[in-house]
Amino acid sequence: MKTTLTGAAACALMLAACTQTTTGSGQLTALNGYAAERVTFDIREEFLEDSAMATAKMKNGELFQGKLVIEKAVSDNLGVGLNWNIDKKKFGDLALFENAKSESTSTARGILMSHARSMECRLTLASPGSGFSGGGVGSCRLSTGETLPIQF
Repeated sequence: MKTTLTGAAACALMLAACTQTTTGSGQLTALNGYAAERVTFDIREEFLEDSAMATAKMKNGELFQGKLVIEKAVSDNLGVGLNWNIDKKKFGDLALFENAKSESTSTARGILMSHARSMECRLTLASPGSGFSGGGVGSCRLSTGETLPIQF
């Protein structure tokens, strides 16, 4: 029983270690076009997930939280081939097969909410295969009209 418990504990630790937090920052631009305040970002992503939880913290303490989702591109490849009949050891009828493939794109989007406002974010990942930890740039727009260019 000790082996099973130790194995389960090791698995739990490994899964916990598969969480990656990426930090970033941006400069909020007020409606008059001037820089208003610095904003910090924490993006926490789980291993093998196409999304992450993000937190943006304003200088005044206002917190925005929400989910960022990496867009996927799906391509379908249709083909024609011959079926191999094992019992008769010969090729049989023509068959149509489909090979769908899904890949991460370099675009991520999300909406973060605070107690009073929301922010819509569009991000470009520098290395889509690495997720948010590979870095990137983007822009968020607050529901009150301000813009927030960010880098992570």
